[in-house]
Amino acid sequence: MLTRIQDLATRETKQKIPVLYGIDSVHGANYVRGATLFPHNLGLAATRNPELVEECQAVCARETRAVGIPWNFAPVLDVGRQPLWSRFSETF
Repeated sequence: MLTRIQDLATRETKQKIPVLYGIDSVHGANYVRGATLFPHNLGLAATRNPELVEECQAVCARETRAVGIPWNFAPVLDVGRQPLWSRFSETF
């Protein structure tokens, strides 16, 4: 599907500009069927194991790249200043 979108953008549009696309694989390439899902950042932080976190993110990167998605919006370095923010658990 992504190849088809790029083909259409680069061959059949006036500007011939490729589409820039990516996904938010914060805890796995959850938009991809069969991908490995991991706990969110708060759960990974609770392990106090940076090597495990790095390994999880390497799997996310591999699986995201394997389906042709060139841009992953994770890992994220957010500063959680408002605990009521719905994505606060991703800031750890």
